[in-house]
Amino acid sequence: MNHLRTRSAVREREGRLAHHAIVIRKAHVIELHFTETDVVRFARGTYKLRNPNAHPYKTIDNALKDAIARSKPVANAAKIIPWYQDFTLGPPRYGVTEIRAQKKAGYDNGFQSWILWNPKSNYTLAALEPQS
Repeated sequence: MNHLRTRSAVREREGRLAHHAIVIRKAHVIELHFTETDVVRFARGTYKLRNPNAHPYKTIDNALKDAIARSKPVANAAKIIPWYQDFTLGPPRYGVTEIRAQKKAGYDNGFQSWILWNPKSNYTLAALEPQS
């Protein structure tokens, strides 16, 4: 597996949006792009939301639309897999409703794969649907 390299802390600074990402590379082709879309990372006023953390659906919906737009002109663009927030850092307290709102935004934008992020690995299992 020495042909795989990871690169973290990719930042885009286009006024209102800064995001982190982990990119997995094989040779010179990016195969997967894991975009950290933790809602708490978005600054006040991002997407014209006073508190993006309090609007998980709207924030993720806009972030993924931006990701799609940035990837569209790239030939053979990497598959994007968003990371969703499963922890509380400031209001509101994150739980089932907030996690499902993020997942719904992803599904509504065509993203079927996702990763939950909790720095303590304490995940909200009730927010997950059983596989059918």
